[in-house]
Amino acid sequence: MPLEATAKGYADKIFSNSTDEIIQSIRSEIGATKNDFAQRNMLKSGMFFSAYADILVKQIRLLGQARTDSLLKAFEMAGIPFDDAAFHETKQEAMQYCHGAQHNAIGHISNMIHQEFGFQGVPANFHKSIASKIESGVSGIMARLARDLSIRRDETVLEAHKAAEERKHAH
Repeated sequence: MPLEATAKGYADKIFSNSTDEIIQSIRSEIGATKNDFAQRNMLKSGMFFSAYADILVKQIRLLGQARTDSLLKAFEMAGIPFDDAAFHETKQEAMQYCHGAQHNAIGHISNMIHQEFGFQGVPANFHKSIASKIESGVSGIMARLARDLSIRRDETVLEAHKAAEERKHAH
């Protein structure tokens, strides 16, 4: 059974609160990383952009998990069991979120690379290497979220089976 509007709004509010906290933390981490590389005069290095990509992937992981957690909480509060339909709804939304965030992260870091090097000065395959790093990281995040949701669904099914067995043996 899909989430109705109130439960969906509830999930969105929880996610919004989590997003604020995560973004603040990530901004601090980005600032510290930029300062570290600036002090070493390495802001134009592959190491800096690799570290920056790692931070963007971390942000996607934290936000993807927060989105999933907010939806799970909404199902729980609405009293809707986490069955196959709930699993697919949550998984689809989490995957869409992560895919969109991946696209945004690649666009963001591409703009940074072009600002730093200019359109003609980007080293060969540099952009592709950084984009692949983000894509690989997000693929791993999506696989982990899907697996965790599958485990959650299996737990719900097993709990229902256990309860049915206990009722059957109680009579």
